[in-house]
Amino acid sequence: MNKNNILEESKEIFDYLSKSQIRLNWLEKDKINTNYYYNNQWNNYKALLGLKEIGCEPITDNKIKPIIDRYLSILIKSGKRVGFLPTSNSQYHSNLSNYIKNWAFNIQTQNNHTFFSSLKCLSALSSGIGWSHFYYENNRFYYEWVNSREMFFDPDDLSPRLENQNYIARSYFVNIVRLKNLYPKFAIEFDNMVANNASNQYVNIDDYTSIPTTVWVNGKSIRIVELYSKKQDKYFEAVCDIQSKIDNKNEQDNLYQEFDETIFTTFNEELLDKKQARDVKIKKGTKIYKTIFCNDILIYHGQISEQVPNQIFFPYIPMVYSRDINGNFMGTTNYMLELQDLWNVEISKLFHYSNSKMLVINNKSSSLDYEQLVKTYAIESKKKRGFMQFDPNDVKVIDNSNDVQGVLKCLEMLNREFQNLSGLFDDFAGKPTNAESGVAIQNRINTTLNAQNPLVLAYEYMLTSEGKLMIDTLKGIENFKQVISFYNEGKQDSAVLDSDIALLNFEVYPVSSPNFSSSVEEEKDIFNKIMSSGLADIFLSSPMYLQQMGIGEITSYKLSNEYKRILLDKMQLQQGVVQNNQQNEQGI
Repeated sequence: MNKNNILEESKEIFDYLSKSQIRLNWLEKDKINTNYYYNNQWNNYKALLGLKEIGCEPITDNKIKPIIDRYLSILIKSGKRVGFLPTSNSQYHSNLSNYIKNWAFNIQTQNNHTFFSSLKCLSALSSGIGWSHFYYENNRFYYEWVNSREMFFDPDDLSPRLENQNYIARSYFVNIVRLKNLYPKFAIEFDNMVANNASNQYVNIDDYTSIPTTVWVNGKSIRIVELYSKKQDKYFEAVCDIQSKIDNKNEQDNLYQEFDETIFTTFNEELLDKKQARDVKIKKGTKIYKTIFCNDILIYHGQISEQVPNQIFFPYIPMVYSRDINGNFMGTTNYMLELQDLWNVEISKLFHYSNSKMLVINNKSSSLDYEQLVKTYAIESKKKRGFMQFDPNDVKVIDNSNDVQGVLKCLEMLNREFQNLSGLFDDFAGKPTNAESGVAIQNRINTTLNAQNPLVLAYEYMLTSEGKLMIDTLKGIENFKQVISFYNEGKQDSAVLDSDIALLNFEVYPVSSPNFSSSVEEEKDIFNKIMSSGLADIFLSSPMYLQQMGIGEITSYKLSNEYKRILLDKMQLQQGVVQNNQQNEQGI
């Protein structure tokens, strides 16, 4: 396929993605949800008109933002990260998975994973979907948060978590200076695009993501489209022997004979000869291709280098909170918009009625017309000594603050609805509640935790997806070799990761532990929890118990032996004290 055909096909796919009804529906809801989070509310124009008729000033009391922020705090406190586990029981595989875990520690620390993943979760909570980008470039791994409005997902994928996409695109503006540094071959074309721009000014719009996709130049910036697609291609499935690397010597791992060989897949035919593979089968599967274009300029097209056959995830990974039966993405905000509108109306009425009076007067009692009466009353009622004198029989003042009690009851009801909908009760926020007994408190805690299950499940699936992409990227890099340094068993250690990892299979799972920057910090945290658990003597009595808690093998034996030594010293000291007391009593 020539360049023109590739460009036309890519533009057609991008046009299909950008005009899909599911994305247009999501984009419309995302703008509303984002406005509500950032305090730009009052979408209910009927309610606004009703308040205007009674002279009430609309007030915004944002209930949605605190709920989403508390949801985020739950995820941060849960502190989950990606874990790696080999599919075999080989000690060599176990060691390698530990190396990969520490490699992931380094990648997450270098790329501020905790911060960027929290932005991704915020997008998913607010509008149903958030995105991140993990990729390998110039011998370095990157993890970034991506604005959801820059992403164009596959509308034909109606799976709950978008795991069956065949196409995906990202469209965003890049400053011309940076763009020419990235792609110097097209510097002249980029300069001409900016020079030929009619106004050479920024599009007059509040949000750059709302600029139509047909606009390619925005001031000194140019729109770039990254398109990823899965295409059918051949790959190889083969069997080879696994050579364990122990003490820098190639030795056969004979601990578990049934795992001396492995089945692996690859696009690289040279790897088969290099690893002396056998039972080679040629199969058909998917291969991911990347296309970068800008209007009529095809910047790049080819397969991505870092991938494995039939890879599920693109370099852009979504976090989906939920989808309805039509495939529309739903965030927590979607379920709270009506409650938030009602809350704003009632809170506005509360402040309005708390200091509001109404004057009922017979028009014939004054020479003033209705509009003049209203204006005069509005002025005089604000003065400490202001008054209007009429015939008392024709004038009546009504204190509207009598309606405050009804408004307060309505607000109490709405507050309970917010708590029931979110599962975030007062005790979660640290407020005193009516749950005084231990049973009631425990039931409330269980209710709160159960309410977070959809959120936690979405978060865990997102972490697992990111972990699979990380391991697939790592296995797909040809001629890869990297030395990693890390703390292990209380001392600094190092290991080499290379292309042999492509031969091994790993499971990926979320681990309930904070995002530590090293394993030594993780072990310290586990040890502190053991010491404060009240069962420290039981755990420290056996290295096996400590290993079950997540402490490394060598450290477990050291801690257990040290505990036994201290215990023995205390026993000997106590025995010595008893003997001395006995001798003193006998007068010796």
